[in-house]
Amino acid sequence: MRSKIVLFVVLGFFCLHANAQSKGHLGKRALFNLDCTFSPSYFAPNFDGNSGFLYFNCRFEPGFEYIVGKKRTISASYVYSKTQFNTTTDLFPHSILYPDLFIQGVGIHYKKYFDNFSTSYAPYGTYIMLSAYKLFYNYTSDIYNNGNGGTYAFQLELGYNYLLFDILRLTWSVAIGGTTSGCFIEMDEYETLELGLSPSSIDNFAKNRIFGTYFFGTKLGIGILAF
Repeated sequence: MRSKIVLFVVLGFFCLHANAQSKGHLGKRALFNLDCTFSPSYFAPNFDGNSGFLYFNCRFEPGFEYIVGKKRTISASYVYSKTQFNTTTDLFPHSILYPDLFIQGVGIHYKKYFDNFSTSYAPYGTYIMLSAYKLFYNYTSDIYNNGNGGTYAFQLELGYNYLLFDILRLTWSVAIGGTTSGCFIEMDEYETLELGLSPSSIDNFAKNRIFGTYFFGTKLGIGILAF
């Protein structure tokens, strides 16, 4: 709770400072956003326990964005997702039963629109964005002990914003990133490349799943240029 308060106080300070730096779009600087990021679930189960080429996880992210310059915006968001994670039968005999994993947290974002694109001005056009998250997770299972913890995540995003009627903004982007839980690369007994934490505990498998959801994703979003 304390981290959320500090986050919005800092964001409010930058917004007030930015009033003298930019007139925004048609005098409006503030946007309310709702984004959904889809990450592939080829190697691990998604929120419904399925995996494969056609299965994805969904991460929902409502947020508030403020224009601080002709080509720049800052924003804060709340993020929530639910997924499942698998383990190995060598370490955990009941690994066929996937525990539910709930992830939530807060994020801060800095967005920069490309200078060499004459059609890119905040809040529309081609942009690059850097995001940082503080995440909290918990998992529940009828077989394993329940657990919880926290981690940090970072993502670099490239996307395009399209503004309709000077008020409705549509977003599409792709992003790569990871978490501070650690990255471990090895070949398993089937010579398959695995990316994540060394599988020594249930909690490591949960952190590995979170890493996977932030490693790559594509986002669809909608926003309202409010005031």
